Amino acid sequence: MASQSSSAKICIIGRLSGPKGIVIRTMLEKISPRLFQDFPEVQVLICGEPVLPVDIDFSKRFPRVHFLGKLGSKALPYQEASLVIGAGRVALEAMQHKKPVLALGEKMYVGPINEETKDLAMRSNFGDCSGQENFDFDRMYEDLKIILTSPEITHRYGEFGQNLVKEHYSLSAIEESVRNIYHEALFESNLKRIKEIPVLMYHRVTPGSLTDSIYNIYVTKEELEKQLIDIKKRNLTPIHFADFFSGTLPKRPVILTFDDGYLDNYQNLYPLLKKYKMKAVIYCLADASVQNNKWDLEAGEPETPLMKPAQIAELSHSGLVEIGSHGLEHRKLTTLNEVEVQRELTRSRRILEKITGRQVYSFCYPYGDHNQKIREMTRVAGYRFGVATDMGPAKFSKDLFCIRRIQIFPNTPIRQFRRKTSGWYLRYRKLKGKKGFKGY
Repeated sequence: MASQSSSAKICIIGRLSGPKGIVIRTMLEKISPRLFQDFPEVQVLICGEPVLPVDIDFSKRFPRVHFLGKLGSKALPYQEASLVIGAGRVALEAMQHKKPVLALGEKMYVGPINEETKDLAMRSNFGDCSGQENFDFDRMYEDLKIILTSPEITHRYGEFGQNLVKEHYSLSAIEESVRNIYHEALFESNLKRIKEIPVLMYHRVTPGSLTDSIYNIYVTKEELEKQLIDIKKRNLTPIHFADFFSGTLPKRPVILTFDDGYLDNYQNLYPLLKKYKMKAVIYCLADASVQNNKWDLEAGEPETPLMKPAQIAELSHSGLVEIGSHGLEHRKLTTLNEVEVQRELTRSRRILEKITGRQVYSFCYPYGDHNQKIREMTRVAGYRFGVATDMGPAKFSKDLFCIRRIQIFPNTPIRQFRRKTSGWYLRYRKLKGKKGFKGY
């Protein structure tokens, strides 16, 4: 077989003692006869020790196989190699040099490192770690032939490997990974000590009372200010969902959530948050073409404008407002097919993260409408929390994708507001079997 690179060099790097030495020598016995028949000019460079008498004899049978012994890391022939066979650190160093890699370790042959094999490669440390041995040297030789005869594939595998190292094994990637482990530990620690966090549900914040609202999903600016003053007076601390990952939570946390992203949130809520230095979460629609509450108009709710992307960005950059996703267009997810639900979840998150430059941690189900499949899709889409309305467990941490909220209506007496933000309100309603309590 004619090679497109008659001077190709295959570099095999790894210790020649123990199980790995047995694997390398077995591989050489299996593929060398076919290799030198198909590619008579190819050279095989083997870097590792000990070099045994059997290896010297093998070189006499196949003169283009060279046992070089142990070389220092700077002397390893990555630059001159056409492809590298190895595992662990060797595979990473070769990919860093933009060389195609056949991942062969002491437990298994993974294959060429590409999109199809990367997960198995990373999971097995490129062939060194596995519960059972799995070597297919016939497949390995076919993979080797493809690389030796196709410069295009050689280049593609090399680029893929180099990008893989940058994404997962660079110092910045490792730092991010360590940081994520730390954040996950904080998250678990914070969850363990929480029985109930009051998660309050608001929508609009209006200058005064409304006489034409069908659903009464508003509070006045004056009412909200009284509630914020009460929160401060009782030493409650409004938090963001991101705070679960950034440190120890305050003794008495509360989460203030506002659905739909109404313009009056920017006009009336935002000044109050700045005045009292408090945090809130606003669930916005990601489709900028949706400029009002079109989903409520048919029922007779007055038309109300939504915030524009620039206003959403300003709120996010203030540090006082965390932006969550409410989907693209406020569609009822259980009426959509799986592809449409996926689009609502993933595209909305991507758009909002582009607008804010920050991670979107939570998704708020439009109409509070969801099921187990949608909750699982929300998790898979990369959200850490799924927020419902008045349905779900009383305990916050029992189901992070069915977080139950407590609605605040207009004209809520401050005494009732205090009950709703007490930290035991949902458990009390569940225990007493209160009318309207739906959950577990």
